[in-house]
Amino acid sequence: MTFNKKTGFTAKNITTLLLVSTMIFLIFFIKPDIKPTPLPTHIVQMKKDKKIFKKDRKDWIENMHRTAPNVDWKSIDNITRMERFQENTQIRRSTNTNEISTRDLLTITGEWHERGSNNQAGRILTAYVDHISEEIYCASSGGNIWRGNMDGTEWTSLNDYFQIKGIHYLDRFNYDNSQRMIMINNKHCFYTDNDGYIIESASGLDAVQNWGWIFRAVKRNDDYGTIFLGVIEWDYNEWTHLPAIYKSIDGGISFSKILELTESNGYEVGSNHFDIWISQESNADLLILNDGTLYSYDSNDNVSFVGDANPSSSGSNILIGGVNNNSTFLHIRIDNQLYSSLDGGLSWQNNGNLPTGTFTINSFECPYNDPNFIAIGSVDGYTTTNRGTTWNLINNWWEYYSDPENKLHADLPEFSFQTNPISGNDFQLICTDGGIYISYNYMQSVENISMSGLGVSQYYSTYTSRTAPHHIFAGSQDQGFQRHLNDGNPYDGILDFEQTISGDYGHIVSTDGGVSLWTDYPGFVMYYPDVANSTSMESWDFAGTGYLWLPPIMNDPYQSNIVYIGGGGIQSQNHMV
Repeated sequence: MTFNKKTGFTAKNITTLLLVSTMIFLIFFIKPDIKPTPLPTHIVQMKKDKKIFKKDRKDWIENMHRTAPNVDWKSIDNITRMERFQENTQIRRSTNTNEISTRDLLTITGEWHERGSNNQAGRILTAYVDHISEEIYCASSGGNIWRGNMDGTEWTSLNDYFQIKGIHYLDRFNYDNSQRMIMINNKHCFYTDNDGYIIESASGLDAVQNWGWIFRAVKRNDDYGTIFLGVIEWDYNEWTHLPAIYKSIDGGISFSKILELTESNGYEVGSNHFDIWISQESNADLLILNDGTLYSYDSNDNVSFVGDANPSSSGSNILIGGVNNNSTFLHIRIDNQLYSSLDGGLSWQNNGNLPTGTFTINSFECPYNDPNFIAIGSVDGYTTTNRGTTWNLINNWWEYYSDPENKLHADLPEFSFQTNPISGNDFQLICTDGGIYISYNYMQSVENISMSGLGVSQYYSTYTSRTAPHHIFAGSQDQGFQRHLNDGNPYDGILDFEQTISGDYGHIVSTDGGVSLWTDYPGFVMYYPDVANSTSMESWDFAGTGYLWLPPIMNDPYQSNIVYIGGGGIQSQNHMV
């Protein structure tokens, strides 16, 4: 054995060190199955200007749906959808479900075949866990309810015949000898007793549907399937917003108004100045938060004052809570402030500023059995274990692109805290713009369970190569510019796609049949000269002003490396560039 006096290592030591170093290199640097997604600097700035980004997108959508003066295209669209939904529902009612299970009926194929994406999940709004079957139900931004296993396998869409967009409340419970599922968005309450094969619409919400929205739904733990809705409708006498609460005592079949929050009734007026919450203890009273003041609504329709947090500001009320050692604890968000109560709302403590805003009303949540832990999220997510004294960042939004399996995607519509009633184990579900995640340690680590089979990508456009139909390209919402390259059969099942760059990409055009491609992002256009064989690209930031959020583009018919951009101008507006 030779000993090196200068280094102190033997030949055997050096050989061992080289082997270990080689293994570390292989483990950390050679990852053939995980390709980090490039993150352009434009996106970093756009994420900082999130409110401007959302406003520009909303204006862009409105511009695509131009109508005559005083004509609401959304109402026309909603009426058409409801008419088709009712026609299809009537057909399904006539089907004899005794001869075949509804799960089999849901898998009947038609002439269209899904091609993807199999592995690039988009926005999930809310989720529910059936602890008996150990299945997850979740609602996508595109309006579909999906059912899958806890490990992220066997994802199945349940309501392809009728999409329900904007679902913010999803629940399943035993009612009238069946397993009822409730789906609530900003206008409707829908219910089904056969996992979405036949979907019915609740009655009694005409005033909200004519003008208004449902922002919150909670369910009482009783034998009546009692559901409460927090809504905003229109006061045609005072000609202003009318905050109100509706109740159903038949499992969501019908609703009636039980309370109006008006100045004459002693409440502060404001469209986002109230929220409702109910404990899951049997037959608990409904709690109503109105600009920091807490009331209770009992089963005899009596309203009682509970306590006042005396907030220093107003607006953006969110109320959450749970039960610990037989005592109800509550947390409220008022504007950007956090207040907590450990005695059911009788007394309150100001716990300071929140670290971020909320993406939706479900983005501020806590476990049902822990008064100290709270999660809040907008672009990024934060947690606290001491009621807001300190906050911990779950991960930066941009970390997702190099590790989509273990880092949360940006934008967080919901945190859901779950306890398995059989094992007693706690776990959490996190809904994001990049699918759904599960955690078993209160978000210290997370696992993406939508890596395969959850087909909720959101696409602005697609392009298929004219000479190689197995080359497919897509521009997505918040999941980047994607491509599928396969020399095999293009009709073999649902396809995996690769993100070549992150962000929001719209129109895709090509002069040479897809050898090269142009696509655009809010703020720039991008050119791939050899898109099937290389991810190298060039980009040009829009110069001047007046551009649409995703402006239309057209390739030059003779030169593939030239593109025309409609709308906007370098020195003045409304020109072709």
